[in-house]
Amino acid sequence: MVKLRAFVAGTGDMRRVQAIVSEDFSERKIPLPVVTTIQVGALPLTGAQVVLEAVSQARTVVNPNGLTFFQRSRPKLFWSL
Repeated sequence: MVKLRAFVAGTGDMRRVQAIVSEDFSERKIPLPVVTTIQVGALPLTGAQVVLEAVSQARTVVNPNGLTFFQRSRPKLFWSL
């Protein structure tokens, strides 16, 4: 996981989100994600106190050499203007 965004309904939950995330990730021995906590007036789910949004990155390597640039070919015209 690269980024975690938490929408919380109360101020008490704002303080708890960082502690819960760091404790959980430390136990699993995986790198901590970037955590953003946003206090909102109300959440769309009835009775919800926290809604999480996560961004993760695949473990497979798509291109091990970094960026690849391809030369653009010129389009062929089949008729003359």
